[in-house]
Amino acid sequence: MGGVVYLLSYLSSKFTFVNNTFEALASFTVSILIGGLSLYFPTINVPLTILAAIIILIPGMAITTALEEITYKSLVSGSAKFFDAFMSLFKQFFGVLLAFSIFKMIHDIDIARPIVNNIPKWATYMGIPLLSVCLLPIFQVRKKDMFYSILTCIISYSISVLFSFSGILLSTFIGSLTVVLISNLFSRITGSPRLVYITQGIIMLVPGSKAFIGISSVFLDTPVQNTESMGMQVAYILMGVIGGLLFSGPLNTK
Repeated sequence: MGGVVYLLSYLSSKFTFVNNTFEALASFTVSILIGGLSLYFPTINVPLTILAAIIILIPGMAITTALEEITYKSLVSGSAKFFDAFMSLFKQFFGVLLAFSIFKMIHDIDIARPIVNNIPKWATYMGIPLLSVCLLPIFQVRKKDMFYSILTCIISYSISVLFSFSGILLSTFIGSLTVVLISNLFSRITGSPRLVYITQGIIMLVPGSKAFIGISSVFLDTPVQNTESMGMQVAYILMGVIGGLLFSGPLNTK
């Protein structure tokens, strides 16, 4: 399904219609395909599979950057980016809703199955390096920065897990501070701008997927484990990331 999203991304550079409707069209297409697969593979968790397919489009980093600019009193730029990010999120969700509405006319899909995190820990730890590698072509990272970019992502996630006992706010705050500190170190080693590493490290912390799951639980009535605290988790993560960036000052210093 991720390949389908990539194909649509490629077509968006060729056709104006695809470019203008990319987020909604990608979500709609993926949702229709996954809904069709669920007829033959009933054990598929439809909402979670859709989320995994379009996760690269969810603007968690954009929302965080927008709120940080607003915090730095760049109100015009920050507000514009904030609303643009939320419009992108809602366009994606519109595509999912439209697909489900059409598909229910043909066949009833079981989207009410609770999303429970039963993935083994070893799979989670293996997924972080893989995600880090996948981010390299997206951000067009140069060869000399690849190793340090992957290392930044791994350290970012590891620190947040290591301090998870202290709560989601403090662990995210410490993770953000760590990302900036090691990005400064890697920047001196390679001579590349530290934002090359900061951006990828912070992506491991931003709450874009939780925001999408929270909206899904409201509009699609899909019960999610700990849904009642999902909104609070998103707020805490955003505060932790923004607080870490504020205290380390990666964007307000030259």
